[in-house]
Amino acid sequence: MLNKLARAENKFSALVERLLEILAVAAGAGIIIFLTWEIVSRYLFAISTPWHDEITAACVAYMGFLLLGPLWKRDQHIRIDALYRRFEGKRLWWIELFFQLVGIFFCALLVWCDIQLISVEWGVYYPSTLAQWPLYWIHVVLHIGIFCFVFFIIERLVKHCLSYNRRIEQ
Repeated sequence: MLNKLARAENKFSALVERLLEILAVAAGAGIIIFLTWEIVSRYLFAISTPWHDEITAACVAYMGFLLLGPLWKRDQHIRIDALYRRFEGKRLWWIELFFQLVGIFFCALLVWCDIQLISVEWGVYYPSTLAQWPLYWIHVVLHIGIFCFVFFIIERLVKHCLSYNRRIEQ
């Protein structure tokens, strides 16, 4: 029973990871397309679109927040490698546990701050300065990235806690 559940969770995790990577690549392509459009339109046609800066910045934010989870899952995030190289066994296990919990706290803080912004923006239409699109769309996509990040943190936290005996024996 647990093996079936673990396989289902692994498949779901891989699907979410792949979907987030595809969305992040689309955001990266958006950055390239909008910046190319601005360069071509400005220097070849002598016209400038004022909204491209906002959309490019939103694409950068989307790409960053959508990749938080997959990078955390694969252990490719930014961490203090000098600290990890210094310890082993039980101490390293506890340090890794601490950083998993710090990751969850960071996500909770981001979600709380963003909910405060959305609660203000949802009732009143706050368009972006130049593109005139609702700002809460930026926050909705960021929440998707943050919640997937929490999913991957919890996944690694469970696997980390289950590895306690193996880590101590090393």
